[in-house]
Amino acid sequence: MSTRATYEFSLGDKTTYCYKHHDGYPEGAAEWLKGVRTAEDFIRKNEGVEITESHDIHGDTEYRYRITAHRKGESIWVHRRLNDYHQGQLATPLWEETFYGSADSFQECYGCGGSKTGINQKRGKA
Repeated sequence: MSTRATYEFSLGDKTTYCYKHHDGYPEGAAEWLKGVRTAEDFIRKNEGVEITESHDIHGDTEYRYRITAHRKGESIWVHRRLNDYHQGQLATPLWEETFYGSADSFQECYGCGGSKTGINQKRGKA
């Protein structure tokens, strides 16, 4: 079964959304996002990525990533879906923030060579 995810890239006043059908869990996303700063980088580096209208257009995603570039680097927010289909109907999605931090911190937590322990870094908890 595939782990679907959407990726939101914000740079200044420009926002682009991308959808990737597989390996959307944080360890997979760390690989896809390694060295990526923009949606254009993400599309160029990774096969099977498509531009989409928003996070909400794909009701079957398990993870949402928001990558915001600013002068000090990139920040990444990760949200994980808490609920699923119920009796064949999609329930109103409930999302939980599971990570907020710099792109470097995200790579340390989830990327190759990362400890993968204590990986749920939430705002206010280091």
